Amino acid sequence: MPVTEMNTPSRPLPVLPFPPSFPSELIGTVPSIPLLSFACPNIKALPISQQPKAESLLALMQQALQEQQIEDFNEAKRALVSYFKKQGAPITQWQPLILQLNHQEVLKEADLGSINLEMTHLQASNGKKVCLAGANLQNGFFLCANFSQIDFTEADLSGADLRFADLSETNLERATLVDANLSNVKLSLANLTDTNLYSAKLNGAVAKQACFANANLRKADLRHSDFYQTDLMAARLQQADLREANLFMADMSNAKLRQADLRQANLGFCRLYDVRLQNARLTGINLNNADLTQADLRECCLQGALLSRTVLRGANLNNTELLDVDLSECSELDLATLEQATYNSKTLFPKGFKAKKTRTNHAILHRLASN
Repeated sequence: MPVTEMNTPSRPLPVLPFPPSFPSELIGTVPSIPLLSFACPNIKALPISQQPKAESLLALMQQALQEQQIEDFNEAKRALVSYFKKQGAPITQWQPLILQLNHQEVLKEADLGSINLEMTHLQASNGKKVCLAGANLQNGFFLCANFSQIDFTEADLSGADLRFADLSETNLERATLVDANLSNVKLSLANLTDTNLYSAKLNGAVAKQACFANANLRKADLRHSDFYQTDLMAARLQQADLREANLFMADMSNAKLRQADLRQANLGFCRLYDVRLQNARLTGINLNNADLTQADLRECCLQGALLSRTVLRGANLNNTELLDVDLSECSELDLATLEQATYNSKTLFPKGFKAKKTRTNHAILHRLASN
């Protein structure tokens, strides 16, 4: 796949607080300890004539980063990437550039706005998790980067390009990713509690068993994403695009999904207790075995939805479209409210319900009195 290179931003380049404040255990030994080092496993795959130039670019990148010269760093990085692009190998098959930190907190709270860390793997020499808590990484370029297990607590990644990046088991609690591009990113087992993902792109993301509790995902693009067994409790998903997303066995209790688009999404066995789904688009959604206790589905379109063994105890289905829906196996439908819900000839009701037709083929549903 083609590689999109990052253009140098027109805004003034950030000034790095670099070297940062060193942890107490390093005081007195700093001069003999390099802050960071680069390695590139792919250099030996280059033609012999190009290897010395690639090595010099690595050295230039290390010097530029330590001297706060982000523009020089990005220029050298683009030049190095171009060598590998000429070899014709797909970027997803490259071994990443390794940026090794000789203390895991070297970049903590650093200002790294607009930095280019494409195809970069951050790791600490002592084997501990790299800490970028509170760092400024706005508009950074991280295509195919490996950030697995890194601590990004309260970091600012607004507008960052994280396509195809590996963020599995990463801590992004209270981080800011407004308008970030996380298409096809790996987020399995990641912690995104209270994270701000407003208008972010997560289409094709794999976030199995991740935690998005209380996260802001308003207007986010989540098409074709995989949220298997993910914690989305109290998440804000108003106007989010979840078409064909996999939310099988996810916990979305108390989540807000007003005007969200869930057409053809898989919410089988999903916990949806007290979820807010007013005016959501639910055509063709799979809600088999889902728990919609106390859920608010007013004015939703459920045409063609799958509702086998779905729990609807106390659910609000007023003014909901139930065209082509089989409700015959729903659990506790008699405890739901369905005033002014609409249906057609293919809608199936459980025994004990009577649909009263009107001239427009709409219905007022009532529980059949048991005498």
